[in-house]
Amino acid sequence: MANFITKSLNTTYQGTDVQGLFFEPSEGSDDLVGVRVLPNVKVKTNMYLSSPLTKIVRSYSSCGFSATGGIVDVSNRTLEVKKLKVNLEQCGDTFYGTVFEEAYGSGTAIDDLLPTVVGEIARKSVGEAIADDNGRIAWFAASTAASADFNQFDGFVQNFVTDSAQLGKYIEMSTIASVEDTNGDLVADGAYELLKSVYENQTKVLRQVPNNKKSIRITCTIEDNLTTTYEQLGTGNALGLSRLIDGQGNSQLTFRGIKLMTITGWDTQLADAANPNSAGLGIDIGKNMLVYTADENLVIGSDVNDPEAQLKFRSNDDDDELLKIIAKYKMGVQFVFGELISFYW
Repeated sequence: MANFITKSLNTTYQGTDVQGLFFEPSEGSDDLVGVRVLPNVKVKTNMYLSSPLTKIVRSYSSCGFSATGGIVDVSNRTLEVKKLKVNLEQCGDTFYGTVFEEAYGSGTAIDDLLPTVVGEIARKSVGEAIADDNGRIAWFAASTAASADFNQFDGFVQNFVTDSAQLGKYIEMSTIASVEDTNGDLVADGAYELLKSVYENQTKVLRQVPNNKKSIRITCTIEDNLTTTYEQLGTGNALGLSRLIDGQGNSQLTFRGIKLMTITGWDTQLADAANPNSAGLGIDIGKNMLVYTADENLVIGSDVNDPEAQLKFRSNDDDDELLKIIAKYKMGVQFVFGELISFYW
């Protein structure tokens, strides 16, 4: 067979390029879901707390007035924010000789990366990275940490450690029977035993908070172990069978009516060697962590409503020809009532 069309090409076919980019999800970007946010905090804000009044009713004996009974204690907790920043830079040379160079400008605009696919990568990636970092430092930062990845301010865990005497429960899981083995791994049905202990030993104040207004935050390790327990209930339990078949069960995984929130970033953050309260440092949390509290009892303060949106791009400066990305905002965290917190590690 003789082809009647010939080719005289000096290029090699490299395949096609999919239009658009695939971005890997940030695993910790949702770590702060459900945490109360206080915007417009410039330096510090005081949260004033009032204790309950009780034992004021007395029997009547005769006419007269005699002041007796309980006391209301008004105290405060301080939420302090610290100034944070992001400084990144990118040179267009990185993508010279690739398909991305086709989108570059011409002449003096050749190094302006903002309207290109490189600028798109920068905008999306940096915004997601700030959300991911905010979750990590809100939970695990400590002002005394050796690593710059964790020393921004005292996060929730460090506040729990510092003020452990004020918490309703501050318990190391290894002290609870049938929860962890000697390596710190959950044993079979360990999550169930843990949650049962958490529920039965919660403070009376936390118990009286309606179930739909509190939650138990857990690591993925606890969710997986509990799901296995539910699944093993099999056909004798509708929830267990449903979770085994489709992973759903109820739309929200719960324990005794209280929603369980799996904080996906915790497992990675607890394995981080620089974490000031894990990997042999601080209280050395290990692989499993649980925080049970009322939904609005954990507070984040910031001077802006949306830190991920606080981005400034500067491109094509004549002196360095770099795309520079800048973000500045303030942030800090605090809990309100210690009695409403059960912290297990």
